[in-house]
Amino acid sequence: MLKAGKRVLVNMYFSYSNPLSDEFNFFFSNSILRIKDNKIIILKPRDYFNKNKNFISPPIVLTEELNQTYEYLSSLEKSIKFFLYKVENNKKFSSKYFNNSLDTLKFFI
Repeated sequence: MLKAGKRVLVNMYFSYSNPLSDEFNFFFSNSILRIKDNKIIILKPRDYFNKNKNFISPPIVLTEELNQTYEYLSSLEKSIKFFLYKVENNKKFSSKYFNNSLDTLKFFI
């Protein structure tokens, strides 16, 4: 578990032996946000049951198109530009970024 704020916990699973899965699921108190197959999908309500009171997948309330490859590459480019700007201009990284990086790395160790 990675704590990402006062009330936010992040649970991630990584393995070198898994097949490729370019899917993200975010569970909120009353909805699920899914990113898969170049779509952002919102399902709600989160707690949705059949007539036997068993959990079933909630209905989709919103679907939007997304170019996951573009978003990934764009994010990577912005991160590199941010880093290079700091280095080229001899600027310091805020302790907030540093501590967040340490916390993230500790999670994987």
